[in-house]
Amino acid sequence: MATSAGTDLHAGAKAFNLQANAYELGRPSYPDEAVQAALQDTGLLNKNEASVLDLAAGTGKFTRLLAAQPSLHVSAIEPAKGMREAFEQNQPSWNLPRPVTIKDGSATSLPFGDGTFDAVFAAQAFHWFASEAALREIHRILKRSGHIVLIWNREDDQIPWQKELLQLFEPHSQHIPQYWQGKWKDAFKNDFARNSLGVKDVEAQSKFFRDSMRMTPDTLWARVLSKSYISAMDAQQQAKIKQSVDGILQEHQPSKHGTGSQDDEFEVVVKTELFICQRKD
Repeated sequence: MATSAGTDLHAGAKAFNLQANAYELGRPSYPDEAVQAALQDTGLLNKNEASVLDLAAGTGKFTRLLAAQPSLHVSAIEPAKGMREAFEQNQPSWNLPRPVTIKDGSATSLPFGDGTFDAVFAAQAFHWFASEAALREIHRILKRSGHIVLIWNREDDQIPWQKELLQLFEPHSQHIPQYWQGKWKDAFKNDFARNSLGVKDVEAQSKFFRDSMRMTPDTLWARVLSKSYISAMDAQQQAKIKQSVDGILQEHQPSKHGTGSQDDEFEVVVKTELFICQRKD
């Protein structure tokens, strides 16, 4: 999800308040392999107890994966009221070892003391607030040797019909910060990131994973509608986008599996990027 200075949302992220349900329905979870790699590489798997923060937690897609680990005490920050409400509404169904408290807040003004967390995670979010100011604030609330963990999902554009889908909706983002633009990396190209977070080469510090999820035309549309710049469109514009999405599905006929009520399912291949750095001072 999204955050900016103060508790104000980036203008492009305000639309997340409109489509929290679409976000919950259409956004994929994260590959278990990537989650386990994050816990392993941060040393969290070897701790009896640890405190972690899910920053810009949205509806809790990643939060629930962290909080399912009995050793982790998880806090969450989310600036969009609609997302926080969906998070709180859905949390009882997650069957967690302990409840997670979600608060309003932003990446540049976090309501926690110095050295609070062993790790700060940002899933599908850092591109919204990528800046040295945000890194300094996250650094402040980290314990010494604590980690920053960034993770994103995106449809694999090596799959022809998925590439066509991305080419349909991503150009509408225009000046809105987006992960795929790669500009989030610029936040790490400064002396602070090099000296205090040990980031020498941001381009070489990521790991990549591939996973797939089962979708239907309805859940795929929810995935598209969950994009902030699509949910901000008026109904007529959205209808045109949906017609084009339906046209891509009809033309390419993604592989279908199952029978009966599930015969309209197809596979969407997702590529996941995992970036980790560590506080060095």
